[in-house]
Amino acid sequence: MIHCPNCNNKISSRKVICLTNFNNIQCKKCGRYLTFNKRKNFLPGVILTIIGALILPYTICNFIYNNFGIIDIVLILLWISLGIFFTLKFTKLEIDEEYEKYYK
Repeated sequence: MIHCPNCNNKISSRKVICLTNFNNIQCKKCGRYLTFNKRKNFLPGVILTIIGALILPYTICNFIYNNFGIIDIVLILLWISLGIFFTLKFTKLEIDEEYEKYYK
């Protein structure tokens, strides 16, 4: 579970997974707007991109040559699970001062 850095309120995992560069989360307890630390999320993104660059061509080739099987499905599900795990493990929320400065 991820917590608000201002009031230590729990933030749901679903909100954190759906967090992008173009939106933010508002804490229900303190009302502050939160965004993720972009420097900390760089490494998990690079790791998942490299893993995806290895898995997806392999599974596409197997699909084209009619060798698509349970191993390919497991690899894709493992890649998605790793993405969710890395997102929840390494996402550090910080107060979005730019949003509060310009839009309040």
